[in-house]
Amino acid sequence: MDKKHLASGIAMIGAGLLCLAIAFLNARIQSLFCGLAGAGLGAGIAQTIKYFYWSKPERRGRYQEKMNNMKIIMEDERKEGLRFRTGWYMYLFTLIVLGLTSSAIQILGNYGVLEGTRWMVIFLGILFFAELILGWVLYRRLEKKY
Repeated sequence: MDKKHLASGIAMIGAGLLCLAIAFLNARIQSLFCGLAGAGLGAGIAQTIKYFYWSKPERRGRYQEKMNNMKIIMEDERKEGLRFRTGWYMYLFTLIVLGLTSSAIQILGNYGVLEGTRWMVIFLGILFFAELILGWVLYRRLEKKY
């Protein structure tokens, strides 16, 4: 494994520790920084352990074989098409969830169950249309490129 994997693992651990320190200093946003600390520490420790696991001389052959298999999988046309379709279905799913969530929040706000729903609905609406427009723009750009 490359040293950059070790460096990124250590950097994530450092970021996690920094977020943990900030969490103890500020009580108002403590939960946010505790979550970020857990994410940084967990990912950093996992990355560092992976580096030391695959760097042992007796595992280098298996690591090279694993990387060669990953390269073949990433270049396989059928799997590339499947990844594309999966991404497309998730894009559609996200649009549907955004629309339904926006509608549900609006309805709950109208009946007084939720307060301050106006800005949530505006944000979700902007996100919905931004995703539609960005998807169309990226499709056109990729169509011209390839």
